Amino acid sequence: MFKINHALRFLFLLFAISFISNVGIAQSTDNTKDINQTSLEGLTEAVLVDGQPTLRILSRKGGSSEVKVQRRDGEDSLVFSIHKIYNSFGKLYVTKTKVTYVPNDGNKQFFSVEKIKIKQTELKNRWKLRQVNNVYLEFDNDEKAILVAFNDSTEFSNADKQSSLLANSFLFQAIKDFDSALAKFNKITASVRQNDEEKEVEEETEADIVNKYDRFKDVTIVSTSKMLVRGNKRSIRTYAEYNFAGKTQKKPEKVSFYFYASAARPLFREDDLQLNFLVDNKRISLGEAKLADEEKTKTVTKQTVVVTMSYETFEQIANGEKAEFQIGTLEYKLTNVQLDAFRKLLAYKIEE
Repeated sequence: MFKINHALRFLFLLFAISFISNVGIAQSTDNTKDINQTSLEGLTEAVLVDGQPTLRILSRKGGSSEVKVQRRDGEDSLVFSIHKIYNSFGKLYVTKTKVTYVPNDGNKQFFSVEKIKIKQTELKNRWKLRQVNNVYLEFDNDEKAILVAFNDSTEFSNADKQSSLLANSFLFQAIKDFDSALAKFNKITASVRQNDEEKEVEEETEADIVNKYDRFKDVTIVSTSKMLVRGNKRSIRTYAEYNFAGKTQKKPEKVSFYFYASAARPLFREDDLQLNFLVDNKRISLGEAKLADEEKTKTVTKQTVVVTMSYETFEQIANGEKAEFQIGTLEYKLTNVQLDAFRKLLAYKIEE
């Protein structure tokens, strides 16, 4: 009987040692190799949240984790939603020089540390049965285990292993190499970010009218300024113009309506440019607009779409109290500034 009990104890001890080595802290999986090469494109989307470009890392179960860029302490920071171990949720702000954790439930676990004071940063799986990778920071003789949170999670993360690994790998990259992480964020969110040219246009709200005589063609062109029109998906610019032969002003028969877009990807589709107006609840169909110009670079596509209408139709649009238009699947509403500019175009007199 003694020999049997001794054997059972020996077997139990072997089992316990094996369990600890496979589950506990004694055996960890290091995933830091080639972390800068981690691809986010397959499980991400770029969206605008409260007008702010946001990168969403998606799980196959429908949850997501959002990453944004905000200014903090005079620096750009990548902001991660965090579920720290021991049931603390909050935001982690990673800048080029600092890592700051702000918990949602007070300052009990708040910390802010300069990167030069962080002794070690690791991306490891120390919870093997849960299949969760964590970012570990060691500073002030203490180790912080940090986990990126998904919005379908109340305990650790219910996201699949690949999504969790991608999210925590991106956090790890932001801490180790902020510039490359920020560049990756900007690349993925390029389609929803305004470029510098569009930002300047937001300030252009004056209803100015200009005229120009082309002496080579003996044609005078009268046009409005290019004005920003905001939409649900993307903002564009619009302007109207007409021309006449010579320098003596004449009432035009036709007026051209232009729409200009500048974005990371083409906004207008050449096979889907049906243009419809809704003016004071009256529908005006203008048929197919034309893609007059398209210029592509590595980072931006610039497109100009034009439609020509009768003077009377343009007059009807300009004199409306409310005017909206649909071009393809994009919808926009003209503001009083734009309508006022179109009315000024109709009434404009060139000084002889």
